[in-house]
Amino acid sequence: MHDPLVYRSEEILLSLGAENIAHSNGTLFDHLLGTQRILSCWGAPDYVARGGLVHSVYSTQYFREGPTDLRCRADIEALVGSASERLAFLFSILDRQYLWSAVATTNLPSTVSIPCHSDRREVQLDRATLQDLALLECANYVEQCSEADGSPGLWVSWVLRTLTALDYPDLCPALLSLRRIKDEDENRARQLYLTALVLGTAEAWERLQNVIELNPNVGEPYIFLSLIELGQGNWAAARSYADSADNKFRTLGSSWDQRMSFSRWVALPPQLAQAANARRGEVALGLKEIAAFAGP
Repeated sequence: MHDPLVYRSEEILLSLGAENIAHSNGTLFDHLLGTQRILSCWGAPDYVARGGLVHSVYSTQYFREGPTDLRCRADIEALVGSASERLAFLFSILDRQYLWSAVATTNLPSTVSIPCHSDRREVQLDRATLQDLALLECANYVEQCSEADGSPGLWVSWVLRTLTALDYPDLCPALLSLRRIKDEDENRARQLYLTALVLGTAEAWERLQNVIELNPNVGEPYIFLSLIELGQGNWAAARSYADSADNKFRTLGSSWDQRMSFSRWVALPPQLAQAANARRGEVALGLKEIAAFAGP
């Protein structure tokens, strides 16, 4: 992330009071920072990532607790710039069901009229703005898509399919090279992942292998495989799985299993790799604590 404003992101959100507003399974502060992070990892332009940082500050069609309103547009523009503020403004006022119906067409139109959700007034968008809003919506969805307990939701197959259809210019090549999967395969992978965490080592290893055959795009299964290999003294395999986990997390910019924060997940691969390099089967207690997911 090269945008200098990234280093002021928390300051901006704290100035708006976002840390005191509930959103999804956490706070609006966490959601907005996460959306910005995902967009940055995907290779979105800086102004789109900044738009992600403030995309819900005015309230939206589905989220009514924004910390400010449209009377303060000039203040938000001063914080993130005019292009980013305009994305937040459009995200706030447009009927997003109509927005997605436009995105879902085989070929994106050069211009499209989208009604506002409140008064049905129509706003004309060009293709580039439609792509920006759709990309922002993808990141917004990914950041908060989980079951009520934070366990994996079903979003990987949908978002990869959508990003391909969106044909957004200059996204991260690693993101676009992820393997497209079927919805049913992702669902099966999710079920196998959750049950693997309560099994003995041998059974868990086999089940996690099945998970990555069905959905090779997420980092969490590789974390647990690395832990298993460390415990058995298979140092090269442990390092390989740790490296794969690191790559998946940094490519998607999001965790699949949100029972633990992204920052905690992404801190694990370097620790696992270090343990493998040092040929240490015993790793820090903090790593082992992730198995608490598997508790009765």
